[in-house]
Amino acid sequence: MMRDRTIQMAGHKADFLKLRKRIVKRVDPIEADQYRRFLEMGRQPSPIQPKIPAFAGPFGSIDELKQAIEPSKHEDIDKAWPKEKPGYHYVILDDVTGGHEGAKLHDLKIGTKTASYTEQRINQKRWVPTALAKAFMHQIIMDPWVSDQFGFRDEDSHKQKKWGKKGNLSQVKMTVSSMSVQSCSRVLDDVQDILEWARTSPTVYVGSSILIVANDIKPELSRAVLIDFAHPISEEMGFPKSKVDKYREAMLKGFETIRRELVNRVLGAYDESEDEDGFVHI
Repeated sequence: MMRDRTIQMAGHKADFLKLRKRIVKRVDPIEADQYRRFLEMGRQPSPIQPKIPAFAGPFGSIDELKQAIEPSKHEDIDKAWPKEKPGYHYVILDDVTGGHEGAKLHDLKIGTKTASYTEQRINQKRWVPTALAKAFMHQIIMDPWVSDQFGFRDEDSHKQKKWGKKGNLSQVKMTVSSMSVQSCSRVLDDVQDILEWARTSPTVYVGSSILIVANDIKPELSRAVLIDFAHPISEEMGFPKSKVDKYREAMLKGFETIRRELVNRVLGAYDESEDEDGFVHI
């Protein structure tokens, strides 16, 4: 069950449909292309492939999506999306909890910038005034000092009001301190793999999040996955190398912060007396 203090998720609520142990996500053409790239990567050994949720698709229309979903769920699809959204696709994502009740989720947006003006212009094809306005709006609602320090995004006034000046970092500390050492060790392995991949990947996903899944009843099911691929940048896509490197360093900082907190927990540097745990319980 989600608590009302949950502030962010990777995407907009209207783009998600929960179907038992699966989630259907409506994605724009850019993110659909990234899922196609992951399919190509899946045909060859790739270090990131196990670190993203298993998926089917992308499907180019609701009719195509329905062919992959049992008929008993078609009415749910029609209710969620009574009309097609031109150009959009659909991806079926596996339940990252492994279907076990009691798993806990923490979704953390990575990097120091919420919106890139260059990405808005090149990928989203937004007009200059629109791209400038979006980048400026996010710069206002964020706290650059906090994001630059820890590599976490969305340090907006609402979150700071609830969590204090170091909002996202305090959430991560509570999340990690509430996990068993076994769960932390399992998640740490995944975060390390994601970090190593991010260091050399030609594509940087500006809008991505890392999703921590903790299961202290069955620690072997605990994991960390990378989600939300709607804002990729790379030199191949026309972005300057300096811009790609800048955003890569920002994301690496976030992954390094999470890794450090997990290492501290595994080595016994955390007090387990926290009353709240920073997770969404399901």
